[in-house]
Amino acid sequence: MHRLCLGEKTSMKMKDYITMATAIKAIPTLKGKEAREFLRHAEEAERNYKGTNNRDDHSFCQMAHAILSKAGML
Repeated sequence: MHRLCLGEKTSMKMKDYITMATAIKAIPTLKGKEAREFLRHAEEAERNYKGTNNRDDHSFCQMAHAILSKAGML
């Protein structure tokens, strides 16, 4: 680990050095067969997504609407 110094190097002792930053671990990257497999699954999930034509018909939206109505916020 590299240490950065605050002040002049010549007058500083080792105990006076302060760690200013730590190394960041590299983000893993998919390559080859694993990347192709990931893309295949992602594209399949996209194709199979049905979605909703009207989000107000979604059960969570209806539940939120009922709660807000009861609270007098709508």
